[in-house]
Amino acid sequence: MTSSFKTLISSTVLVLASGIAFSALAQAPAAPATPAAPAQGARTPGKGLKALDTNNDKLLSRDEVKSRPMLTKNFDAIDTNKDGQLSRDEMKAYRKAHKGKGDTKKPA
Repeated sequence: MTSSFKTLISSTVLVLASGIAFSALAQAPAAPATPAAPAQGARTPGKGLKALDTNNDKLLSRDEVKSRPMLTKNFDAIDTNKDGQLSRDEMKAYRKAHKGKGDTKKPA
């Protein structure tokens, strides 16, 4: 092989390698998908008892359930001991008593 032919091949390889590297760098990474906003009152991750219980007393007050229409609407029926707070046991009992009666959403 002649020296000029080796130079031509080396230059071609260098240009192709540079083009491939530049092409890989020029591509912008795909933007992460933005989750759609949940429907009003829809159950979402992190919206369980712990997330709603802002004062960490393991009970839910009327104020703490304002963002959950089903709990707000049925608060008095769920609050069987009438202390103005919803406990996990009260919510579990309500859910069990109303299972299959059209109200299939879990309260929290």
